[in-house]
Amino acid sequence: MIKDSDWTKNANPNFVVNLSDKELSEDVSVALGYGLKFAYSNKDLDYVEIAKSISNFEKYCDLSLEDKNICKGIIYASLNNPRVPNCPDRFMKALGDLKKDKDLHITRADKANAVVILNREDYFAKMSDLLSDDITYSRLQTNPLRDLAQLTSTKTL
Repeated sequence: MIKDSDWTKNANPNFVVNLSDKELSEDVSVALGYGLKFAYSNKDLDYVEIAKSISNFEKYCDLSLEDKNICKGIIYASLNNPRVPNCPDRFMKALGDLKKDKDLHITRADKANAVVILNREDYFAKMSDLLSDDITYSRLQTNPLRDLAQLTSTKTL
């Protein structure tokens, strides 16, 4: 049963603060209960990229031929093992659906490891209110990033 799974039991629903109008499914709440830094990875391997990387490793690595062959053996052996997804498909689908919802803004809380979900319009209205405070913020006349980019590029030459 899903409610009794280790995935559901180990998630922390206190990590999720839903300030939006949308009701979150249990799968979304559980998946987000692991935090935004949890690495969900159910993607298929790109064997062509792996082969290119191994070829570059052989070409440019300073290891002895014996050590290179040991490394390649470890890689090839791990590729023969069946891949086990680190996350149930139901969570991947739930997070994918949540990501597609353009009416929501998902962010991390300022002072906690919580995931905050807001209506996108509410988020942008709040940001506009904060930035329009002339006492706290002042509009810059020039873009300081251009000067910083020039300074950085001259130092690297």
